[in-house]
Amino acid sequence: MSAQPESGADGSTLPPQSGGLQALATAASQARSESAKRLLRHALLFALCLCVTLAVRATLKDNYTEERRRIELEGRARRVAELAAVWNKLAFTDISSSDFTERFLNSVDWLALQLSADQEMRLRERLPEVMDYLGRPTLDAYLRLKTSGLRTRFELSPRARQTLGLSSNTVAADLSLSADQIAARLWLTVSTNATERESLSRLTAVCLDRVRVATNHTNSPVLVFAGPTAQGFTIAHAALDPGFRYGPLAAAENWADNGPFALVSFFARSNTSSNAGPVYLGFYWSDADQQWAPHRLFTDMLVNFNPLF
Repeated sequence: MSAQPESGADGSTLPPQSGGLQALATAASQARSESAKRLLRHALLFALCLCVTLAVRATLKDNYTEERRRIELEGRARRVAELAAVWNKLAFTDISSSDFTERFLNSVDWLALQLSADQEMRLRERLPEVMDYLGRPTLDAYLRLKTSGLRTRFELSPRARQTLGLSSNTVAADLSLSADQIAARLWLTVSTNATERESLSRLTAVCLDRVRVATNHTNSPVLVFAGPTAQGFTIAHAALDPGFRYGPLAAAENWADNGPFALVSFFARSNTSSNAGPVYLGFYWSDADQQWAPHRLFTDMLVNFNPLF
């Protein structure tokens, strides 16, 4: 028998419910399907945007890096130019003038050094010898500075090994060369005139108003560039040291704490640059020899002056 329609309380006939439920279920299913489609479209759109963004970033990454590098270099160049403009305005005295030595020694604050009488006397003798060498660098003058009146030992420095193309295990004895001969080979690498024992690069003038001095028992970079002798710098260049050593003093590449050290700085000009810049000198007191040994030389890149020291 077929199902009979249900009757209401008043005897009226009610519509069948199965059709309505089916319609509601269908509508709900369609709504869920449409929602899923929208989510899928949004996900696809997001994925597409992400892929495009990543592709653009990957494409432009090198451009960003190059642009950042260019901006940094331009900023550095402007800063260097600003420093050079200030330093170039300083008053300079010709290093070859007849009264230069006297005026240079008079510009030193000897009281600030707090040296003994013997140490001051020796430094007064040593400074003119070093300044004469810087004003006219020759291999013979260099060897006299490093060895005359000083008991030395020679340990080939890491930079000397690298410059000569030697392995890190090579020592001076392996080369069957004397310290002087090794220094002569290194001289040719820094000299602008390979056919002579005299370098064409030299200091020509010094600012006597900006000579600063100090003594300390360490020669750390902080003390050299940020201590009492600080003059500022753009890029500091350490002069090549073949490997002359005095007493217990460590290699020049290592910062020692067994001074005393006398530190001297000033602004200078050279014949190979149109710009002035700071120069930093370091002397080690050899107690056994009662003499100051030339220990370290830093020059600013603007000076363009890199002799052996």
